[in-house]
Amino acid sequence: MRDPFALELRSSADGVELRYPLSAALYVVITAAVLLGLMYPVVGMSPGLGVIWRVLVQLTVVGAAYQVVWLMWLSTVRFDFARNQVRRGPVPIGKASDIEFVEPSPHARAALQVVFSDGHRTVRRWRIPGVREQQAALLGLQLAEQLHVPFRRPPLPGS
Repeated sequence: MRDPFALELRSSADGVELRYPLSAALYVVITAAVLLGLMYPVVGMSPGLGVIWRVLVQLTVVGAAYQVVWLMWLSTVRFDFARNQVRRGPVPIGKASDIEFVEPSPHARAALQVVFSDGHRTVRRWRIPGVREQQAALLGLQLAEQLHVPFRRPPLPGS
């Protein structure tokens, strides 16, 4: 079974996006509905706990909506060529033209990083959140190809 939280690479004429698939948001909604369904016989049918049940439903709906918004918009990494910027949701990360290469990262929850270098040769590494180790090599190659920069693999131990 495919991981519903594995990032997807989407390219367009003016940029490249790394985003969670729609299945991740669907997974959150289904999980919230199942949890509410499991709690209903205990809390929802009790006449004295009606207020608590309504509060639980409202908190679950708000929490699921927030999680869906975070997954589908706030966590999307966009490499925008038209505006020459890299953003994660609304937060600017750097300039797309300053990207030197893409390489694996030693961090398990952000297993891919982009290396920026400005005109003064100042190097800055930015780990891409959400990239898992299993998908880092393939996703890194695809991203480097779309960004027209090299993908650097770390040297093998003992070589």
